[in-house]
Amino acid sequence: MEYVISRPYPLPTTTAELNGALFFNMWGRRYWPYGALEIGDLLIWYYSPGKAIVWRSRAVDVDRFPYDDKDALKAKIENRFGPFDHAQPYFQEGTESGYCLAYRVEAQAKIHVPKPESFRFPQLGWMKPDLPEAEEWLARAKIAPGS
Repeated sequence: MEYVISRPYPLPTTTAELNGALFFNMWGRRYWPYGALEIGDLLIWYYSPGKAIVWRSRAVDVDRFPYDDKDALKAKIENRFGPFDHAQPYFQEGTESGYCLAYRVEAQAKIHVPKPESFRFPQLGWMKPDLPEAEEWLARAKIAPGS
């Protein structure tokens, strides 16, 4: 499967940083792609403040689990993936209980593909690249879904 992920926070700028980073979503409900993301899936990263796709990567480690509170979430993430920055804004501002989708990636390519002005990204920050607007966007940048 392939996904385009939008992030408002700065993304790693080097391959080594991206390969070492832990990413996670904290949701109050089991939103898509909570049960869908798998190892080997293509992840295309859109950095929303820069209004451009900036990375292509593959998921190399994925876990998903419910959590009752942030202390439980922190413990589960650290037991599974090792220490992480729990002072980061996303963790601090995230929902107090719910569902976590955590993953690591392997960089495929650093890229720069500006977003079309008329395109609106889904509110939850994940989309399949088979939407007509996304196919156009990726085709213009010579990034074919599935490549």
